[in-house]
Amino acid sequence: MMKICERIMNKSFIYEKDMDKIKRYKTGIIGGSFLLLLFMFTACQNTALMYDVTQAGTIYFVKTTSADAPVCSFVFEAGDELTYEIPVKLMGMPRDYDREFTVVFKQDTMTTIKAGGVSYPVETAELGKDFDIGKLVIPADSIGGKIVFTLHRIPEMMNTYRSVLIEIGTNENFIPLYGDYYRFFISDGDVPLPTWWNNGGSGSNLVEGWQMYVGKFFPEKFRLMLDYYWEMEKTQPEFYEEAVSKYGKYLDKEGITAGFYQKDNPAVWAKYVLIPLYEYYKANPIPTDSPFAEEGNQGEFWRDPVSLYR
Repeated sequence: MMKICERIMNKSFIYEKDMDKIKRYKTGIIGGSFLLLLFMFTACQNTALMYDVTQAGTIYFVKTTSADAPVCSFVFEAGDELTYEIPVKLMGMPRDYDREFTVVFKQDTMTTIKAGGVSYPVETAELGKDFDIGKLVIPADSIGGKIVFTLHRIPEMMNTYRSVLIEIGTNENFIPLYGDYYRFFISDGDVPLPTWWNNGGSGSNLVEGWQMYVGKFFPEKFRLMLDYYWEMEKTQPEFYEEAVSKYGKYLDKEGITAGFYQKDNPAVWAKYVLIPLYEYYKANPIPTDSPFAEEGNQGEFWRDPVSLYR
């Protein structure tokens, strides 16, 4: 019996016992390759699941104000209804159809809020009494939406701040971002503390109700500041029109930063608003206001805004 296999072309010899080893080796390669292909196919399937476009998206609140909780006030309004909007955004894929989302209103644990050095009681606002909301939807082909509130003026707002504390709910379309919430207050009566009337700091460095060029916040001071601001409709009509579009008639648009008048035409703000305000209160000081000085500790002095005009 022939026990060897001869390959004439390259004159190499392979024994029969080695042929068995070669067969087993080739079988191993084929089997291993099959397992590798199977693993790669399974991995691709898992990746497809990871990026499944049909899974629920995540919605979060877009917070454009520097304050922890903006105040929406009826104090300058003649009517009994106001509109307030909270923008929301989506982490996920847009769809070619509208998708509804849900919200949850929470009981606020805050009991007081300080505005202009005065503490006011806080009560949780009630849906159907203090406010109503519109349809909650992320429009087709969009990654953003908004929650539209219709606020109702009620007598309780004259001496309490009504708190709206809201979270995104869970449904078949969306889930909330962990720990995300939005709070705002509804008030009437005194002029509310604007979100920009602070030193621009954050955390323990934040001094609310104080700005270097306007001193401490007081409702009557803010009213006078607005009077000077509104007078520019006659004296500086083009500037006033632009300012209203940026900051609102009541300087209450969301997103206004602390010290905005130092960055946007400071000479105009100084001449027509800040200097007259400073001179009025220098002649008619509020006893608990910041002392008039060119420098000092944060929250403890009111600097002459003439330096912005020079």
